[in-house]
Amino acid sequence: MRKILVKILLFFFVVAISTIIAARKLWSFIDERIDAEALHAAAEIIGPYLGFNTCGDKTQQHNTIQMVMHWISTPIGIAAGFASLFIIEIVLRKMQNSNKE
Repeated sequence: MRKILVKILLFFFVVAISTIIAARKLWSFIDERIDAEALHAAAEIIGPYLGFNTCGDKTQQHNTIQMVMHWISTPIGIAAGFASLFIIEIVLRKMQNSNKE
């Protein structure tokens, strides 16, 4: 039971950290390479499809951009969490096999 709890906690920890790192990296990429006006224009186009009234409202446009960024970074974090569980399983099996020998 304790092993399962540790694995679940590790999974959520890695997912949270990876999601935050991915979001920061994506924001830095956007800040360096994309003009703010172009970004707001893109949010103006995408916003109504997501249910936001973005007509000239920079705050709503920014919220739209943030939502899209979270939609991109969350699957990255979840994939990293599953990868960490896979690696932990491999390490634990190797340790069990070495203890048996």
